[in-house]
Amino acid sequence: MAKTTPERESIIDAFDAIITFSYAYEWQKLQNNGIDELSYLADQIISEVAKEAIPLFMRKGEKFAAIFSILNKLQEAVVADSCPKAIKLGDFWLNKPKILSGEYLVNKYVDEFDVIVTIVMVVILDLHKLLPDEIKPFVTIEQVDAILTKKCDEMKLGFKRGKFRIPIHKERMASMLREYFINTYSIKQTTYEEVNAYEELAAGYCEEAIHDFVKMVEEEFYVRSVIKFFPLGKTIDVEIDRYYTWPQLCFHPMNYNKLLSIYSDNKKLFLNKGIQSIGDDAYLNVRLKKIIELGGRFSQAQRIPKGGVKRYMFDSNRDAVVVVDGKPIQNHLVMIFPYDKPVPGLQDKLNDYARYIGNRVNTYVREYGHTSGYEDEIKNAVAYRNIAIPYTRLSLSDASSVLPHIYALLCFEYERSSDNSGNLKKQQKLDVYEMIKNHEIIYSIESVESVRKEKEDRMLNIMEKLESHKG
Repeated sequence: MAKTTPERESIIDAFDAIITFSYAYEWQKLQNNGIDELSYLADQIISEVAKEAIPLFMRKGEKFAAIFSILNKLQEAVVADSCPKAIKLGDFWLNKPKILSGEYLVNKYVDEFDVIVTIVMVVILDLHKLLPDEIKPFVTIEQVDAILTKKCDEMKLGFKRGKFRIPIHKERMASMLREYFINTYSIKQTTYEEVNAYEELAAGYCEEAIHDFVKMVEEEFYVRSVIKFFPLGKTIDVEIDRYYTWPQLCFHPMNYNKLLSIYSDNKKLFLNKGIQSIGDDAYLNVRLKKIIELGGRFSQAQRIPKGGVKRYMFDSNRDAVVVVDGKPIQNHLVMIFPYDKPVPGLQDKLNDYARYIGNRVNTYVREYGHTSGYEDEIKNAVAYRNIAIPYTRLSLSDASSVLPHIYALLCFEYERSSDNSGNLKKQQKLDVYEMIKNHEIIYSIESVESVRKEKEDRMLNIMEKLESHKG
């Protein structure tokens, strides 16, 4: 058996993912104009995100994340044939913010910070006064929330003739007040220490509440966008969205001539069967990482079959309700299998679970990594990144099969071009051959012709493998 290395196998895996995706993409383009309709939908969502970017404090990377999130949620809604319900922000807030922007809440809390300190103080004082000593260590969030709501209602009546309109995130405020009270109710403090503690607690609340609000407004915007574009999404007929996400299909970034160029630039990593481990070679490591990351963009997503197939994976932040022990949970991925019957493709489903939770962990780290309160959770969650997920190749047998598949894809791309649509097959063969020569790759024109004749069979073979491989 020829020598190989993990690095070399990883590169072949990456090219297999790209080539498999590309065959599916070309197959879909031959079926109907579903990809074009999906691209039109993406353009509408891009415009929608652009309008919301400023009030939501979105930077460039966050805009892309918003577009991808909306497309993913819309795809899930269309597959499930279930349009989500609008999020009611008033369910979470006392005095819902008038303007759905982070900037509004930041300015409001700066202007009214003294009032927030007062709210903290009066609720803590009422907890001391109203709760019996034996109950204080066991005070619940519901009890704190009831006192918080009552004090805010009282302040509405006496505050500047009823103009008390400070937005208060009920759950966040009640949770922080409860934690502070349980930790300090038996500690004697001076007036100065108490006031200082109330100010610190109010400042911490403001920071967390603003963060919660921005995320909540983002989620409300995502759901609102899904509701808006759901009718259009239902009209789109794309068969390969059983294997790939709509963002992958909308933003197909791979030009096959570029793919050939990547192969040509890294021939050593493909062709030298005795290649040793890359080790500390920084240049090769960077190239290897870029190729593997590129392949990851084309990997199959968690498959969600259309029709009556039962799902087995539920994301608490994307599905309507995930309940454990009678309580809704957040930031959980739940997998459900029967234990009284066989589970077809169990290993593939477990691999999907590991891959999916790794992606969600990465998103969680990006969203909360700047917040010290989440550091311990992040450290524990990041451990999932080290799960080894075996990759199943569908297109490539080894490195020697890479080039013929790229040439076949070049022929498909050539035929799709309106400039070349009327060209004879002989001219197509010559033009593709010239592309190959430009990359200083030795390949006979007869071999190009053989690949051109076999390209449809190659494509159909890959589509059959995709269908049999899906979970």
